[in-house]
Amino acid sequence: MERIDIKIGFQCNNRCLFCIQGERRYSEPDKSEKEIRDILRRMRKNHNGVVFTGGEPTIRPELLDLVRYAKEIGYRHIQIQSNGRMFAYPEYCQALIRAGCNEFSPALHGSTSRIHDSLTRAPGSFNQTVRGIRNLKALGQHIITNSVVTKMNYKDLPALARLLVSLGVDQFQFAFMHINPVIAHDSSLIRKLVPRYQEAVPYMKRGIEIGGKAGIRVMVEATPYCFMKGYEKYVSEQYIPFSSVVDGKKEITDYGSYRKNIGKSKGPKCSQCIYNGVCEGPWAEYPRIFGWSELKPVYSDPEIISSTGAVDEKESVKRGKGSKEDQSSSGKVFLVMTGFLCNNDCVMCSVKPKALQYVSRSTKEIIKDMERGIKSGYENIEFTGGEPTTRDDVLLLIKKAKKLGYRDVALGTNARTSSSLSFLKELQRNGLTRLVTTVYGPTPKVHDKVTRVRESFRQTIQGVRNSLRLGIMTSVNTVVFNMTVGSLRDTGLFLFSLGVRHWTLLDLIPDGYVHDQYSLFSVHPESLQNALKRIGPVLPKFGQVLFMDFPYCLFPPSLLKMENCHFINAKERTEIIKQVGYNPKRFQEKSNTYYDIHKTRVRKCSKCVYRDECGGVWVPFPDSYGESFIKPFIRRIDRDR
Repeated sequence: MERIDIKIGFQCNNRCLFCIQGERRYSEPDKSEKEIRDILRRMRKNHNGVVFTGGEPTIRPELLDLVRYAKEIGYRHIQIQSNGRMFAYPEYCQALIRAGCNEFSPALHGSTSRIHDSLTRAPGSFNQTVRGIRNLKALGQHIITNSVVTKMNYKDLPALARLLVSLGVDQFQFAFMHINPVIAHDSSLIRKLVPRYQEAVPYMKRGIEIGGKAGIRVMVEATPYCFMKGYEKYVSEQYIPFSSVVDGKKEITDYGSYRKNIGKSKGPKCSQCIYNGVCEGPWAEYPRIFGWSELKPVYSDPEIISSTGAVDEKESVKRGKGSKEDQSSSGKVFLVMTGFLCNNDCVMCSVKPKALQYVSRSTKEIIKDMERGIKSGYENIEFTGGEPTTRDDVLLLIKKAKKLGYRDVALGTNARTSSSLSFLKELQRNGLTRLVTTVYGPTPKVHDKVTRVRESFRQTIQGVRNSLRLGIMTSVNTVVFNMTVGSLRDTGLFLFSLGVRHWTLLDLIPDGYVHDQYSLFSVHPESLQNALKRIGPVLPKFGQVLFMDFPYCLFPPSLLKMENCHFINAKERTEIIKQVGYNPKRFQEKSNTYYDIHKTRVRKCSKCVYRDECGGVWVPFPDSYGESFIKPFIRRIDRDR
């Protein structure tokens, strides 16, 4: 979902000591109703969600009309971000709901009136906000609360978490204080209001655990990952949808980019941290005041996280060999090619160039294949392309697969559309059990350069996070070639930090865009071996690592012996994958020898014990790199005995 946050004005009936808007209520006029309507109409083309915020939007008499108008012109998700005091009036809540509001985000900053009211400087505000939350809950509304973490309330966060649990909110968030310009220049206010991370985070974590154990979603905002080891999945920035912001006279088209590049900052050692690719750092004002000494880079690999955020030693056993997740990806796969169209344009794609030669397959044709697959005894199906989610019938196909009786229904996708949580939930409701996607690197700089689509990294990673959040088995592919090999280790660490436990590395296929440019895009065998050695320590962390289409002879022996690593070559491709659509002819078996039309066996291959099943090396490999790197195996690897 892409949303627009509109600050409709800066007037407010609270006077919060920490307010990021500072003194703007005295210097900037509120937007007129006409201005806000114009913004809503102009932004509707690229946004389907809107957040009315401020200042305090509920003191504006036009708010009901604005909500009603937003609904009329097609905004599906309408949130009010408020101090919650007006929600104390049931009839007002009912009016907002009738107008079209379907999510409410009140702010509660303490578990008692003493703490909350001292921060808001509005006597009685605590009682009104709590009453407002109860009113909304009684009306069946979705409630996401926000609590700003200050020096005056951080020790109260566990008690606040217990109160929020008792109120039945759907989600609560602890937002580390963003220091406004007035506070930044007043040392007495800094001492009074701004906590140090090292002081506040332990209390934030206790609050997280209380919410987590109660089954409530909990988030923290503006808290760097180096403070959240063991609690990484509660960092809110990784879930924030693409947003635009209208803030006074300023319009920010991509708030995520603005937040990372302008609002927040990274320290001199952040680049050494394993979280550097995903962490945004603190708000820039914090290190200007306190420096960087608290923020220490994390060098060791993150642990597997349990549902409450604590390290779960049993989880690593469950994810190991023989787990349910491994079993769901085993057995024969009925691979359905749906078409060649794609909303990415990856520089080395072996598929997309064929879109000029072939039209996408019809729904009827694909369903006939699915029916044949079930009759042939296949239980696992995967839809691939191109990009299947560009099809209008993708939900229908997944639903049909489930109805036909496929046990495992997978989608091979770039996951950009899965960045919409509602879309992915719909896929899951219709029968999706597994998502297979591709990540080329740990940063947009690597990934977007390969896909040639700006923001594709952000969307894909959000898709991965959504999939993991929904409990969908999630497998990530990385194609190994000259643009990705240098960051392979960091990619593995990054994926693991997200919670990915199934990683597949694919060799570069000399087809499509690479057909006549293999030597330009491929990796020199020595560079490949060095890269594989570097990722060796990372691989045991995953439940399963697959290497597809690589010849054994190019691999370090230590990797070949790892129990969680599996190698898929011509034989395995032929035996466990049945591809249908466009008359595929890539893999063949003749007299127990397996062939890949893109590969060749050189003279040395005849001496290798894997000669019949490997398929050989890519056809252009000998001309590009010679045969000296091809070292036949005289006996099978120990793990195969």
